[in-house]
Amino acid sequence: MKRLRILCGILCALCVELPASAGIVLDAPGHVVVEGEMATARGGEPGAAFTIVDWLGRAVDGAGGVFGNDGAAALPPLPAGYYRIVAADAGGDSKRTTASLAVVSPPPGGAGGAAPRLLSAPGGFLAADTGPIWPTARGEAFLCPWNGGDAQRTLADLIRLCGIGHVRDRLSPGAVMQKPDAFAGSYFLRNAELFAERGIGVCDTYSDAPAWTALRKKMPTDLAALHGMCERLAAEFGGRMEAWEFWNEPDIGFAPGPVWDYAAAMKAAYLGYKAGRRDAVALSGALCTSPGSPYWETLFANDAARFTDAFNFHTYAPIAAYKGRFAEVRRFMEKNGMGGRALWLTEVGTEAEGVATGKSAMPKFKAHTPEQELVVAEVCPKALMSLQMEGVARAYWFIFGAYGERDGAKDWGMLRRDGTVKPVFASLATIVRELGDARLLGELETPPGIRAYLYERTTSGQLQGGQTVAFWAESPVDTVTGECRNAAPVPPVTVRLPLPESTASAPGGAPRRRFRLSDMCGMVSEAVADGNGVLALEATRFPQYVSGLSGLAALKPAIPPGRLGAPAQEPDEDLSVVIRVELDE
Repeated sequence: MKRLRILCGILCALCVELPASAGIVLDAPGHVVVEGEMATARGGEPGAAFTIVDWLGRAVDGAGGVFGNDGAAALPPLPAGYYRIVAADAGGDSKRTTASLAVVSPPPGGAGGAAPRLLSAPGGFLAADTGPIWPTARGEAFLCPWNGGDAQRTLADLIRLCGIGHVRDRLSPGAVMQKPDAFAGSYFLRNAELFAERGIGVCDTYSDAPAWTALRKKMPTDLAALHGMCERLAAEFGGRMEAWEFWNEPDIGFAPGPVWDYAAAMKAAYLGYKAGRRDAVALSGALCTSPGSPYWETLFANDAARFTDAFNFHTYAPIAAYKGRFAEVRRFMEKNGMGGRALWLTEVGTEAEGVATGKSAMPKFKAHTPEQELVVAEVCPKALMSLQMEGVARAYWFIFGAYGERDGAKDWGMLRRDGTVKPVFASLATIVRELGDARLLGELETPPGIRAYLYERTTSGQLQGGQTVAFWAESPVDTVTGECRNAAPVPPVTVRLPLPESTASAPGGAPRRRFRLSDMCGMVSEAVADGNGVLALEATRFPQYVSGLSGLAALKPAIPPGRLGAPAQEPDEDLSVVIRVELDE
């Protein structure tokens, strides 16, 4: 226990001392390396020695070296995890430069092949919002010295390496369909093609429309024209677009007209998507204010439940607020014809790390400090698992690409502005690897201040592969409703997990004592049970995953995810009749 406290102290010291990156660039895009492969680091000072430390600040044995006369050095193959290269100057004094790198498990077919690594399988829970595509396509989101400067391709490759099977993207119908009979895919279509080539499903949203749809207060009022636009979009994008989301956050000003105008347009869009591609998922715009607000009530009084395949919501609430917030959402859904339907979060993120205070590679933006980066890396898996407990069927983490808001003071994104990945990339890649095709059974009985979620691994709906327990000690990000930018260590707590006979015995009747243990960023070690079949685990504030278990039962079951798809049309209904009221102003 003392050793772990010392390591956490070293970690926090490193977080304050080391910059995110300073001149050293790897030939691996985003500084993401596939496990078992080598990368070359360039930009070091000739003759300078370097060491490689893991995200806990521990030196990796045999992973040091010296930069050559050309400032380059070959890095040894490393196991999955998140690391920093720490280099002194050639004189060996205290001046240091650093660069980060993430090592991930190889996708099927090898790193360079087209085979997808769909660990978050079709219909699965884990997903990510890519961020607005236009700054990426224009080279304005992050610096990209890889793939000939092709930031779109680099972003798609990094998402694939993370293992994510679903992303949320952006579109501008006003740009791709300036005339009713014309379609210009531009970089929007290319982005969808890049994801399709990598086996990644896309949910697309937008909040604009071409002028020929008779815009009024930004909203199309010619419903026939809007229907035709959505039909054409769904047909042109075809299977490259898994889902369509009509308008972004209409209840906070993106649709400033009356809610009944939005409701009519949403219905026309839904029917258009289904006409263009029958199996497309079609969603209403994500709501993000409070359940029961006049906007919510009016939208569903206008039959919104009949024209959406899932309830769509956004949240940036702290984890401590989830139980109350999602209980309200489920009550609203039940009251308004959405009971038992799927609940999607097409954006879920955090404000826990606070305002960014570090320097970035693009001076007009601020950047997370390393300590803030760790807070986000900690929140991401905790938030996703907690939301799964609340019955959420799919959650898109906001946000993958580099993105800033509030005059550059809010630093979103798993990428830094220099294009390298933050620790949250490794954190998400780990939860995808450990839990991506597993079903959450519920919470285990634990001591106060400990959370432990029980998963059962599945393949194509069939239970296979045993059980995994994700566990951690609560920190301020679990319990506080404000900022938690301090990543100070939480005293480790020993969790004793009695193993059922089915787990405690290996084939042949011999006692099974060794189990696979992964830390938050993917580094694997062993957990060893004692002679009585009890597994003692040291829980810290950072999530860990122990796998190879079986026979465990949840004390508190998870709320089941709902079904996807709108209610069946009744024989005496004709949902193609959509009424929009033109009021005398």
